[in-house]
Amino acid sequence: MKILLFSLLSFFCISAHADWIKLNQNKAMDTAYFIDLKNIRGNKDKVRIWTLTDYINTQVTKKVNYQSIKSLVEINCQSKNMRILAYSLYEQRMAKGKVVFSKGRPFEWEAVKPSTVNGLFLNMGCSQIKIN
Repeated sequence: MKILLFSLLSFFCISAHADWIKLNQNKAMDTAYFIDLKNIRGNKDKVRIWTLTDYINTQVTKKVNYQSIKSLVEINCQSKNMRILAYSLYEQRMAKGKVVFSKGRPFEWEAVKPSTVNGLFLNMGCSQIKIN
């Protein structure tokens, strides 16, 4: 448990200098999706990437107001599955301002559908790690 916590904290520190690249924008929902290609880690089988979901309008969940979500995501390039390892909700856009909620417990693995934002994350993350 301590190793996982230390790993997550070190990943959060690394992502402080993220170079966000916009992958998709949903104008109907006023939402944009970004990936940090600078901090991709892993090998040809599994990669860890930082993603950012940015909202123009403030989102409200269980009395928490936020405008962006930064997530550490693990992708299995072979099986085309992914899971969120940790995420934080930020009060301002582009992961700025105060963190209003965080969760550091990994989610279950889920299959990635090709024509989705997660499909874009998978394709970009897995193709970039093979280049490096």
